[in-house]
Parts: sequence; C-alpha cells; structure tokens
Amino acid sequence: MQTTERLIKNVEAKWLEQLQDQCRKVFLGVHLPSHDETHHARVWQHAKTLLLELAKKKILFNEVEIEKLLISVFFHDTGMSETLQKDHGKISRRIAKDFLKDKSLHGIELEDIFEAIEHHDKKDYSVANMAGKPEFTLQSLLNISDDLDALGIIGSYRYSEIYLLRHIAVKDISDAILENLQGRFQHMKNYLAFSPHYLKSQNQRYMITRDFFKDLNFQFKQTGLDPADYTGPLGVINFFKELIFRQKLHLPETCKNALLISSDFYVTHFFERLEKEI
Repeated sequence: MQTTERLIKNVEAKWLEQLQDQCRKVFLGVHLPSHDETHHARVWQHAKTLLLELAKKKILFNEVEIEKLLISVFFHDTGMSETLQKDHGKISRRIAKDFLKDKSLHGIELEDIFEAIEHHDKKDYSVANMAGKPEFTLQSLLNISDDLDALGIIGSYRYSEIYLLRHIAVKDISDAILENLQGRFQHMKNYLAFSPHYLKSQNQRYMITRDFFKDLNFQFKQTGLDPADYTGPLGVINFFKELIFRQKLHLPETCKNALLISSDFYVTHFFERLEKEI
C-alpha cells in the first residue's frame, strides 16, 4: 500500500500546477493579498501537514479522497475575487464547476467537491464543540486547513485586511475578530486533539493572533484611535491601510517598505515575522 506522502505526490503531479495557474488567473486584477492564490497555496500546505499527522495515527485517506481535497482547497475562496461577503462560497462553487466541466475525473464525485467548496465558511462551532469524536470528512479537512491559515502572524494580517475591507471600524475589529478567532480555535481543538504535539504548535500560533488583537484593544484604551499613529499594533494596521489598501502593494513589498520606514520595535518585529511566514 502506498504511503500518504506518496499519494500526495501523485495527486500534486496530476493537479497542482494547473490548479495554481487557474487560481492565479481568477485573481488577476483583484488586489486581495489575504485571500488570493498565496492563501490557497498555504491552505494546501496546512492540508498536507494535517494528512501526514493523521497518517501517523493510522487515519488514512485514499488517492481519490486526497485529490478531492486538493481541488477543493484551490477553489474554496476563489469567489472572493467577486465578493467579500460570507456567501462567497456559492461563487467559488460556480468557478470550480466551470473549470472542471471539461476535465477528466474518473471515479471522482464532483458534487462532494462543490458542496465542500460552497460550505467551507459555514462552520457551526456550537455543534462542533459538542461531545463526540470528530469525523474527518472532505468538508472538515477543508474547513480545518482553511482555519489554520487564520493563525499566527499571517492570521493577524489576514483578519485585519478582510474585516477592514468589510467596513468594520478599526476600533471595533478587535472584539469582532477575537470572538471569531476563539470559535475557530475551539473548533480546531476538537479535531486536532488526536495529536497533542501538533495541537500545541497550533495553540502557539493561535496565541500570537489573539495577543495582537488584545494589544490593539489595549492601545486604544491607552491612546485612543489616531490615524497618524504608526506605533504598536495600531501602527501595523495603519501600515496595512497605507501600503496594501492605498498603494496596492503585495505582502513581500509591504513588509520591506514597513521595515524601511518604521523605527518602532512593535511594528518592525511584526513585519519581520510576517516576512518570514510568507
């Protein structure tokens, strides 16, 4: 029997290049670094790591199941090229369906892929947190892999960008994000409990994201909201607004420019870590 690592390589050899190209084409002319093809590529890396961790516990998936996951990953947020709303999964489904209609997929149930894509952002955390052993399905594997990209320094950036683009006021984003983040991580904990070591590493990434928005709240209480303040977490947010929103830079250029301009330790430490993560 082939190993999970070998099955992943087989699937990537068949699909990865064309899926990356298609995802890149979908986002041409759309400046959304938090959810573009780079996000989809990171989600696939999280998915691969999750599959390999599960394999250590003898929780195995066949090649068709891995193939369906790879395809689902690279289309799940493509709908955000057209809308920033939470129902973007419906558009992602349509984009995936258009792409796959002329492809040869022997033995693959396409409806499973389309359903996973459409519902990837509809996570009922209250149900997921109920007692019971979580089941690793195409849907849950996609959802967890997607959630993992909301953690760490990259998660702090991604949350900030999308909440600001959804016109949530800077002074309100921390509370809104912290509530969502906590729900996401509690959901993940149920699924990742099979591997205490892996869960611990993700818990550390969760705390990085959580602490950034707690720091932002604390800064507001101490100094208020100052759009000219380029220090601390508010300075990070203002660099996002200036470099990503106004100047339309991508993440690598944003990090380089922020590090050249800022002399604030919090800001430079943030962008140094962000540069490493991307």
